[in-house]
Amino acid sequence: MLPYRPQTQLWWLRGLGLILKVGLVAGTGPLLGLTLDFPPLIAIMMIEALFLGVTTLPMGQRLPLFAQLVVDTLLWALWLHFSGGATNAFVTLLLMPVAISAVMLPLRHALCIAALACLSYSLMMLSMPHDAHMHDSQMAAHFLGMWLNFLLSCAVLLGAVAVMARRRREQEQELARLRESQLRQEHLLALGTASAQLAHQLATPLSTLTLLHEEALEQHPDSPLLPQMSGPLSLCQQSLNGLRQTSEKLRSDSPEPQSLEALLSGLKTQLQLLLPQIELDVSPCSHNPWLSGDPALQPALLSLAYNGAQASLRKGSDKLALQVSMEAEGIILVFRDWGPGLGPMKEKLGRERVESRSLGVGLLLSHATFERLGGSLRLSNHREGGAEARICLPEVAR
Repeated sequence: MLPYRPQTQLWWLRGLGLILKVGLVAGTGPLLGLTLDFPPLIAIMMIEALFLGVTTLPMGQRLPLFAQLVVDTLLWALWLHFSGGATNAFVTLLLMPVAISAVMLPLRHALCIAALACLSYSLMMLSMPHDAHMHDSQMAAHFLGMWLNFLLSCAVLLGAVAVMARRRREQEQELARLRESQLRQEHLLALGTASAQLAHQLATPLSTLTLLHEEALEQHPDSPLLPQMSGPLSLCQQSLNGLRQTSEKLRSDSPEPQSLEALLSGLKTQLQLLLPQIELDVSPCSHNPWLSGDPALQPALLSLAYNGAQASLRKGSDKLALQVSMEAEGIILVFRDWGPGLGPMKEKLGRERVESRSLGVGLLLSHATFERLGGSLRLSNHREGGAEARICLPEVAR
């Protein structure tokens, strides 16, 4: 589907308006009692024709909608001024750019267009010739009523139409965000299903390997290679058992809260098993708050810590820092690595899967977990090098 461009519809309206002006000046204007000043009117219509030609080009189509509406308002005001001013029956056409801006533009821009239109009409009222009163005060009251009606119409457009249009845009943005969240949840559900199937398929081969390893140790106790297999096999078994425990906890509707101290202790232990060369430097907060006991929280933090550690190792550093603090918005955890930092894919990280060496599905799962728990994740580059991951989590009652 082609993207909607309001500049195209505005171009057609501008062309129809120019045809109307040419028709009024060429023939029907005197029949309607318009006071026409031909030289400036012809000049104004030539300028409008030139502007219409410019906005036909791709360069002109890229002009902001606000700038185009300002030019249209000024051209309409000048044309009305030299064709009778406030006595022109078509003076209410000044409401057209106000209505378009109220629907298509932010409220502050619509206010500017409305102020320009009201100022133009007011100046035409002040410059209205005295013979327009038709020798009595009734026509003067009529023109004053038209001016007040114009101001009231602008107020209605801004107070009702602009507000409704803004709320509709906000609803559309919210629907787009919900659709994106639903697609991400469907992706995560498919990924979780595949992971569960894979874990089930790995359970039997892993048990077989463990038994074979124990038999090999009994038959060849002097082998220097067999003891080295104990660590990786134990880690695989622990990960598989942890996955089973997580699945059992997920079946529980209300997990028990956990303390921040216990969460960070488990995080350090898991990271030490995965990357023994990395020492996580934790700067704890003054007290020990409680967080959600969701079983997916620690794996989500572990994924961030592992990504940061891998980034530091790529730059030849073994440092990884975690700063914990309490703020009004909740519990703040900030991971800082000494790696190469975030590249052009920074805006996509955590929102969709990206192709990278250590960031991607894990970060997507972490972001979804924090969002589900009422928290947030924000990634940025550190001013002294490396990257930062700022996690905000709500504190829960014990």
